[in-house]
Amino acid sequence: MTTHIALFSGGKDSLVATHHAYEHFPIDYVAYLDTNTGLPQNLEYVKNTAQEHGWKLMVETSPMQLAEFAERYG
Repeated sequence: MTTHIALFSGGKDSLVATHHAYEHFPIDYVAYLDTNTGLPQNLEYVKNTAQEHGWKLMVETSPMQLAEFAERYG
């Protein structure tokens, strides 16, 4: 079985793309990728927006800080 996921960063372009995906494709979930570098208010906006639109939201959090990732992997 295939799962269809739309990525939603919380930005204006991302919001439009997610709306478009829901209108034209069988989206199962909206995913927000928490890189540990964003403002907490952005995550709250993403959660509120997903709830308002009835989108099933998955939040995936990076297991390390961006600086550690860059040091380790370049």
